[in-house]
Amino acid sequence: EDLELQEDLGPARRLVMRPILNSDTATKTVTSDVSPDKEYDIVFAGNLHNPNNLEGLDWLAEKVVPLLHGKPRIMFAGSDPVPALRRIAAKANATIAANPADMAAVRSSATVLVNPAQRASGVNLKTVEMLASGRPIVCTTAAMRGIPKSIQNYARIADSAADFAVFINKELSECRGYLEAQARAAYSEFGPSQVDLLEEVLQAV
Repeated sequence: EDLELQEDLGPARRLVMRPILNSDTATKTVTSDVSPDKEYDIVFAGNLHNPNNLEGLDWLAEKVVPLLHGKPRIMFAGSDPVPALRRIAAKANATIAANPADMAAVRSSATVLVNPAQRASGVNLKTVEMLASGRPIVCTTAAMRGIPKSIQNYARIADSAADFAVFINKELSECRGYLEAQARAAYSEFGPSQVDLLEEVLQAV
């Protein structure tokens, strides 16, 4: 979107700097207070107070969870959960992990990661980190905002509750686990190499 606003730059080389992942985001070992032997079927990993996140989680709990097979183990993990989150979690029968020490471990504990955001601005960092985790992902179109097409294909994208549930059920039944190609592709698009590219552009200028 930023590039589309700059169509009159003539021959100048255009570059948008994306958010940069920490160097160990894609490969970090599970070492936090989230026990590696206590895995969850469905995990949301993001702050638990932002209105957009709460809206998405409420939609997930109200519309999607009733359509899921069996009784999946669900966890909402992130910083500073507000009181309203407890009501949402109760509807989904979800565990709340408040302020976990290691979000990489949280993502590694999931069979499938979800981002049910109904609206977004800029690049959704949760989605970037989910992609870099190498875990299966189900998210909305809003959650994919700002994500390059080269890595969008690693996620299942749905905006209706029915389709979102179908994708989650499919991922839970297939249990593909960690996908290194996905993690590497995300790191390639959002890694520190962008800094080198920016330096090349500045030198050319």
